Order: sequence, then C-alpha cells, then structure tokens
Amino acid sequence: MKIKNCCKNCQRRGYFLLFSVLIAAFLITTRLWVLQIKDHNYWISFSEKQRKTTLKIASYRAPIVDRKGRIIAISVPSISLYAFPRNIAQEKKKAYAIEIAHQFGLNPKVIEEKLNKDLPFIWLARQLPQPLSKPYSLKLQNVGIVAEPKRYYPALEVAASAVGLVGTDSQGLSGIELFFNPLLAGERKQVKYLKDARGHFIQTSSTSFQHSPINREDLQLTIDLFIQGVVYQALKNTVLKNKARSAIGIVLNARTQEVLAIEQYPSFNPNKGRVSSLNKLKNLAVQAAYEPGSVAKPLVFAAALEEKAVSLNQLINCEKGRFKVGRHIIRDVHPERVLKASDVVVRSSNIGMSKIGFQLGKEKLYYWLKKFGFGEKTGIEFKGESKGILRNSSKWREIDIATHSFGQGFSATAIQIAAAYATLVNGGFKVTPTLIKTRAKHFNPSRIIHKSTSDIIRIVLQQVVSEEHGTGGKAKLNLKGIVVGGKTGTAQKVKEHGRGYAKGKFFSSFVGFVDEAEDLGLLDPVVILVSVDEPKAGAFYGGAVAAPAFKEIAEQIIPYLLATSKVEEINSKRSRLSL
Repeated sequence: MKIKNCCKNCQRRGYFLLFSVLIAAFLITTRLWVLQIKDHNYWISFSEKQRKTTLKIASYRAPIVDRKGRIIAISVPSISLYAFPRNIAQEKKKAYAIEIAHQFGLNPKVIEEKLNKDLPFIWLARQLPQPLSKPYSLKLQNVGIVAEPKRYYPALEVAASAVGLVGTDSQGLSGIELFFNPLLAGERKQVKYLKDARGHFIQTSSTSFQHSPINREDLQLTIDLFIQGVVYQALKNTVLKNKARSAIGIVLNARTQEVLAIEQYPSFNPNKGRVSSLNKLKNLAVQAAYEPGSVAKPLVFAAALEEKAVSLNQLINCEKGRFKVGRHIIRDVHPERVLKASDVVVRSSNIGMSKIGFQLGKEKLYYWLKKFGFGEKTGIEFKGESKGILRNSSKWREIDIATHSFGQGFSATAIQIAAAYATLVNGGFKVTPTLIKTRAKHFNPSRIIHKSTSDIIRIVLQQVVSEEHGTGGKAKLNLKGIVVGGKTGTAQKVKEHGRGYAKGKFFSSFVGFVDEAEDLGLLDPVVILVSVDEPKAGAFYGGAVAAPAFKEIAEQIIPYLLATSKVEEINSKRSRLSL
C-alpha cells in the first residue's frame, strides 16, 4: 500500500515537473519570438543608438551678392579638429597636444587643457584655413579632422551691420544672415561614430570627412558695395572729426524702394566670428529709435498743405523767438518776427511749426504721422525692427501738439525717416524699403500725398540748401546740373535712465535728396540720410555735423550712378540690337 502511494506521488511530481518545464519552454519560446521576430526592428534600433552617435556638420550656405553680383558673403572650405579625450591615455595627452599644436599652429597648452577634460568628445579647434598645396595629415588615434564650411565676408566691416554674421555652426546670428537663414542654410551633414560597451568612442576607418559645396542660387541684395563703402568712409570721417559716439547712413532710391546702402560706424569685422558685445550686432538704422527733431518739419508741413490747414505763402507769427504754450516756453535759435509758411521750414523755426501744428490739430497731426509710417514697422527684411514710439493723440496735451510738430515727443528709426522722405520727393507714393533685388521688381505704389504737394516740398527742401538763410548750406554740391535739397535736424537725446532730456547730448541729422536728372541719366531721386549720435567736438547742429557728410557721400556716388546708368543704357541697346 505504501509502495503504491509512493509511486502515485512520484508520478504526480513527474507530471508537475514536466508541466513546469513545458510552461517554461513556452514562455522562453514566446519571449524569444517577441525579441527576435516581433520586436526585432526595435531592438536593432536600440542597439544602434547605444553603439552609435552622430556629429552634425554645417552645410555650405548660399552666397550673398550685391546688386552688381559682387560677393558680400560666401562659404569657403575649412577644417576642424576633434578628439575623444576619454579614449586617450593620460600619459600620451601632452605629446598629442604638442604634435597637434605644431602641425596646425595652435597653442599646445590650450590643446592639452582640452584633452585633459573628462569628456567623450570635444572640439579642439574650429574652422581653420584649409591649405591648398599640402593637405594636413594627422595620424593620432582618437583625434580626427573634419571638413566644414566657414563663412567669409570680403568687404570686412563694410555692410557688416546689414548682412550680419553666422556662428561656427553656420547658423545666422544677425542681419540678412539671420532673416533669410532658412533660405541660405542647407541641410546639415551627419557623421556617425561607434561606441564600445563602456561608452568610449571608437575611431572609424577614416579620420577625415569631406563636405563638398552645393550649387545654390545666390541671394541678391539691392545694396551696392561701392556706395556702401563710400557711406562707411564718410561716417567714419564724421565720427572721428566730431568725436561722436556713432553715425548712421542710408542711401535709398526714392522710386524703386531699393536700399542702395545702409551703414553705421563703428562697425565690426564678421570674419572674426565673435563680437565683444551683442550690441555691436545691432543695426542702428533699423533697430534703434530716436527723436527725429527738425527733420520731421517738412513732413508736418506736407500734412498741413494736404489738409489745407496752411498755404504756401501764409504769414506765420514767430513771436520773436519766444512762445509760451501752457507752462512751457518754446524758443527758436534764430528769433524771427514773421515768416512765410515755407520759410518756417527753410529757417527751421520751432515756433512757426508749432503754430502750423495747432492749425492742423492733434487728430490730423497724429493721422499724418501714422500715414508717413511712424509708429509702424517699415517691413524691411530685418528681424527685430523697431517701430519707434508714437503715442495716440488722445493722450496728447497742448504742448505735445507743438513738440510733435517739430520732431520731439515721438521716436523713429532712421529707415522710417528715409522712407518718409522718399514719399515726399517721389511724387507722393508710399515707400516700403527693401534690401532684396527681386522684391523691388514687384513695387506696387500707392499715393499718400498729391504730386502738387510733393513738388512744393521738393522746392522747399532745395531752398534749405540753396538760400542764404537756409540751415543746410553745407550740403550744397559741386556737381554741375545736379539739384539737391534736404533738412537739418538737431534733436535732444532722451535720458537713458529717468525722464527728460540728457544735457548736452544730441542727434545731429541731415536728410536730403538728389533730384532726378533725366538728361544726365539719373532717372530716380535718391534719398541720403546721415545721423550722428552725440558729437562732442564743439559743433552739434545738424547743418554743421551731418550736412557735410551728405555732401561727401553725394559727390562720390552721383557720378558713379550716372556712369552706371550709361553703361546699362549701352548694354540695353546692344541687347535690343542682338534681337
């Protein structure tokens, strides 16, 4: 009996063991099926991610050229050095550093410091010049060379604030390079490396990775490098002569909307790749606003003519240079008893403009300042464009009507002012400044002032320069057959901290135009703006500081534009003959 029971227990145990083995086999088989068949792709991918890492290398950016096709920015070949510090034995690192420094002209101490860092990967040097005759040959384990593009700017400081620059990863940081980064930048190249079980990098069979340029369409600007260079030099001369903080210059075709030059001084050399302060990347003509001062007077006068609030020869009482508005006193530098309305602009009377502003009324004055583009972005191709400050007229006091009439109490950018002047002198058409050549071809103008008003303003601006009592005499050109006009401006600077104006600090400006001269080949009026920040050499009025810079620029670029126009005419005739 006992033997039978024992056999039965053994049998049950055998069945249980067999069943357990079958269950285990089933589970193991199922797991293997899941791992090797169902989730096969997942685990292969997971394994690849553990064993491989990717280094992204920048691609060649599209070139940027000026209106004549001259190179402004281009990507050129360069090489960068990398290392896997954790894979290099400590006792070899100093020898490695000496060898690398000797071959590439680098500082061995800097290289050794980088190799001593506890990192899986590190850049030892970026974007070194690539030799044309004798290529580099590096035979050190866990150190490699990769070819990557470097952005080069042949014009150096000229046009730097407009074009901007890129970082070492070839991504736009400022200016045109930033605004059109998606268009200029191509897809980044990926270089893959293997890692061992401990996470150490395994050097691949080649230490050098080539990255060839890709033919891409150029981005053509409206800027002319010759004109840009002339403006840069004139601004530099003006800043140094007047011991100023900085200066801005703009040359704008008033009819086609094309920006021929947009410059500032001091500038920076984008080829150095770094700037000491982010403020140096700021384009002062687009991203910085200031009170325009008396250069706003022709715009307010045009508005008053449009609204028939004043007539050209109407007499304005200028109060002998002292006019009380509420608790405030408005003064003129040159006291006058009575002036014709047009002479209020020519002689730059603050009191006369205040009277015209009162006749226009605050709602209409605000309406026209907005219509001329103040308080709104121009739409120029630049990120971070300032729209300035123009408070709604509902918040104005009586004194605000007066101050807005002669260019205080609101702020504007240089590009806004240049665009508004283009409207004044091009027959009255709204101007949207552009830096892109193809965009200018699609100019669809809308008129905002009558041609008759534009004609009057052109004459008044010419009188500012030509008449004895005009404030812009130093802008007069020594070019036969060329007529110019413009307006001076001397605006107090608002305090950087606190309210009110900074004592003894001014923006000295001259905004003028060179009138079209079809018989000579100058088909469109050209607006030239010069604004100088904080001149400290004695003179600070716009007529003394900025007007000479206008003259310096105009006397060089007008003969150039005339010669260019003749060449284009000859080429056009040849083209028609060939057809």
